[in-house]
Amino acid sequence: MTHARRKRAWSFRGIVTAALVTTAVLTFTLVGGALLVYRIPAIEQESFTYSDLMASETAELLRDVVADIAQDLQLYRQFLQEPEVVLQSRVSRYIYLIPVPIAVADYQGNFLVGNFAGDQSLVATDEFQALLSAALRREPLPETMSWQDIRVHPSVLPMDDMGWIVVAAVPSGMHNPAFAAIVYLMAGGFLGACIIGMLIAPLWARLLQRPVVALINSSTLVANGYYQQDWPSGPVDELNRLSQDLHLMADKIHQREQELSELNQRLEQRVEARTAELAESNNALSGALETLERAQEELIQSAKLAALGELVAGVAHELNTPIGNGMMAASTMEAAVRTFRKDMEEGLKRSSLDRFVEDMEQSAAIISRNLSRSVALVTNFKQVAVDRASSQRRRFMLNEIVDEVMVMMHPTLSRLLHQIDIRIEGDIQMDSYPGPLEQVLTNFIQNAIIHGFEDREAGDIALHAYQSEQYVIIRISDNGKGIPPEIIKRIFDPFFTTRLGSGGSGLGLNVVHNIVTGILGGTIRVESTLDEGTTMELSLPAEAPVPEE
Repeated sequence: MTHARRKRAWSFRGIVTAALVTTAVLTFTLVGGALLVYRIPAIEQESFTYSDLMASETAELLRDVVADIAQDLQLYRQFLQEPEVVLQSRVSRYIYLIPVPIAVADYQGNFLVGNFAGDQSLVATDEFQALLSAALRREPLPETMSWQDIRVHPSVLPMDDMGWIVVAAVPSGMHNPAFAAIVYLMAGGFLGACIIGMLIAPLWARLLQRPVVALINSSTLVANGYYQQDWPSGPVDELNRLSQDLHLMADKIHQREQELSELNQRLEQRVEARTAELAESNNALSGALETLERAQEELIQSAKLAALGELVAGVAHELNTPIGNGMMAASTMEAAVRTFRKDMEEGLKRSSLDRFVEDMEQSAAIISRNLSRSVALVTNFKQVAVDRASSQRRRFMLNEIVDEVMVMMHPTLSRLLHQIDIRIEGDIQMDSYPGPLEQVLTNFIQNAIIHGFEDREAGDIALHAYQSEQYVIIRISDNGKGIPPEIIKRIFDPFFTTRLGSGGSGLGLNVVHNIVTGILGGTIRVESTLDEGTTMELSLPAEAPVPEE
């Protein structure tokens, strides 16, 4: 018995560990993702709000600084000539404390002050100039812009009283501290969940694995035929119920095995008793079969001897006429010789001599003709006897075999009113066994007379033969009472007869079937209609097959 190739299987501990770790990671990922999705709009809004706030505070700081400068006339004159220099000297220590990038420029786009390195070059960029133009024209500002290689959310506050414009920017994406903090928090939490899950999951898996392994070990013992009373239990209710069910199943299996064992013992005893009965019956049947085979062989031999006896009786009847005629002619010759001798003693006359010679010639012709007829009958009898007794193979003409059958059956047919029509197309030569073929034809004709024309005084039998390629077809038909459909399939069975107790042995057609399908190498087909007649069709090879040794 072959087993299908087993697929790679995972252990229960590995499955539980993977499930717990996966659950923890997925849970944290879903929670963190939901938190990130929820916080992104808030962070963006907070960034815009914060940048607006920083711009406003910077504008207030600039107004305070300008107010202080106006108190000092000399400083104020310098401020009017070089505003960026005075502002940077007075505002730098304050503006650098602002945690977001700040740039201040006049309405002409000239840089005044800022807290981010490279602010002067920033102000000169097309993107910054476009931002100033949009702010002065009070048009919508872009959501983000590039500020020293980072993307920021810009906020613009025009100072119409000063002719200045304040630009504040809050970094976006990972440059935004709040956003970066959430991302880093999620990444750290994800790694922490993985580490914690990988540390805790094996402990849970081991706790759950123990009762499962115990159940497996108990099931293995049951599979090996060891039934135990105590089954394991653990902290998991479902596994405990499974253990109870397996326990009940093991008890049932044990009970069924005991019942099967007892049943097998009873069956073995019954088989032994039945085997003994069958052996005795087989011995009796073998003896009966041997007796039946011997009886069948004896019946076949009796049938052959009876057929040979009929053949001898027919030949004797046929020989009776020519031999009787010959004896009558011989008696006539003897009487003519006595008359001739008497005439010689009294004086021979020419008329007496002529009459004697004429009588001798007639008697000799009669004797010769009848003796020739007798010789032909004896020769045919010898050939038929040899063919039927020896079943020798030879070449022959079919019409000769049919004629010999008709001669042998002439005594039987001469007493009846049945008519036989023989029609053989062409000269059909066969290389086969004439004796068995004669026996088959004789049996068919006798069956037609005995069974087909039972209780009928006259009937017609037709024997039609022709050659089709390598086969010779012989059809023997009668217009008798036919064969009932319920028995037509059994007519070739041994010992089957409708005349049991009336001289029928049930072996005639069985022997015919064995001859045709055996030594002659042909087939038989039967067609019959009640009250219309029966047709037996033989299909025989023109050259019989060579029998196997």
